[in-house]
Amino acid sequence: MLEAKGISYQYQRKSWLFRHVNLTIRPGEIVGLYGKSGAGKTTMAKIMAGYFKPHEGYVQVDGHVPSNKEVNPVQLIWQHPEKVINPRWRMKEVIAEVGELDPKLLELLGIHHAWLSRRPHELSGGNYSAFVLRVH
Repeated sequence: MLEAKGISYQYQRKSWLFRHVNLTIRPGEIVGLYGKSGAGKTTMAKIMAGYFKPHEGYVQVDGHVPSNKEVNPVQLIWQHPEKVINPRWRMKEVIAEVGELDPKLLELLGIHHAWLSRRPHELSGGNYSAFVLRVH
């Protein structure tokens, strides 16, 4: 389970993006963040994945606060993953970095088996502005 407990964040002493946010995501849940540009959606995701530390509060995974010295079990899958991963790797190699992926999850996410042999630039990102938080 992924939990944010009272997290708050601001950039360079400007007004707070968000204050005292509590969020719980249970295994199998799919959660979307909705808001205007600049509202803090990506910052919230980066905090949940351990890229940023909140100014207040904390994030825990299965009751444990991940440290900087361990692999964070929360991963972000960006809207344009082809820009943030090795362009020479096929998708099956990218996925293999995090372990074996459950075929049921591939089906749930609408990922066709044939796509696993493609390189990132060979996949269309579509017109969605989104990210996925994955906890394993």
